[in-house]
Amino acid sequence: MGWLSDIYCGQCGFKQPRFLPLHREAYVLPTGEITPLPFQVAWCGRCRVVVRAEYPADALRRVADEQEARLDPADTGRYTARRRAECGVLRRVAADRTAPPRCLECGSTGIVGFGPWEWEAEVVHPGCGGALRFPRTAHCSPVFPAAYRANSPEGEDLGREVARDLGQDEAVEHVRAADGGPT
Repeated sequence: MGWLSDIYCGQCGFKQPRFLPLHREAYVLPTGEITPLPFQVAWCGRCRVVVRAEYPADALRRVADEQEARLDPADTGRYTARRRAECGVLRRVAADRTAPPRCLECGSTGIVGFGPWEWEAEVVHPGCGGALRFPRTAHCSPVFPAAYRANSPEGEDLGREVARDLGQDEAVEHVRAADGGPT
């Protein structure tokens, strides 16, 4: 489930209806390893709207550290092992990355990043200097794609998709173990 946001600027009248921040891309390493691509909210100079965009390399390292810090260090289950491995892949992407972050809609590097998505946020509108606002305007139950759009570690769209393995069996096992139930 998720929330849609009708983004607007009170100064210039800019409106962008129904923005839905969903993960739809993954980094795919030459080794075949895959990790979901974390995104930030940004203004794209080419698209002229709020978009999902890549993080710079230093922020990717922080995202990996934050995600791993949320994992239980004593948990040795497959779900947690998969998440730790994804954090490791994300750190390798960050370490090798030389390209600036890109817009995930058009591939442009002409973006102004706002950081992670936050409801009810207010940021400077690069188009006019006013305030862009991100209110919660509608609740929805999005259909998640069956596959991620594949991106190289440098952010190029590889023109293909990779299976979106959510590890649901592993997630159920993880929750059952945390609840003290059978795994």
